[in-house]
Amino acid sequence: MGLFRKGVHMAFEEFTKKKSRGSTELKVSISRAGLFILNSASVNQHFKGFDYVVLLWDSENRKVGIKPVKDHRDNAYTVNTNKSVASISGTAFLGHCGLNPLKGHDPYKANWNEKLALLEFKV
Repeated sequence: MGLFRKGVHMAFEEFTKKKSRGSTELKVSISRAGLFILNSASVNQHFKGFDYVVLLWDSENRKVGIKPVKDHRDNAYTVNTNKSVASISGTAFLGHCGLNPLKGHDPYKANWNEKLALLEFKV
């Protein structure tokens, strides 16, 4: 949470950022551009060292699965990392599943499925 100091630039208040600790809760966002955004907890706990993922869809339960894989294979998506957050381009996947990224959502709470070795969340 940041702080404001009065009187620094006329009527403006300068925002002083304060470093916050990241959440340990696994979360996934879907951007309006169709990117899956994995928060730092998801990346640090389950996706470090993985360059690719396979996306899975459970239509009956309306769940998305993101399975990390070490090597490139058919249907694998590249994981793009920026510091401790990762993104995966999922536009075609979202269209196939009938999910509209333009709708806008809060981040989805995700769970790690130990048996299937994938991150899953309900949409």
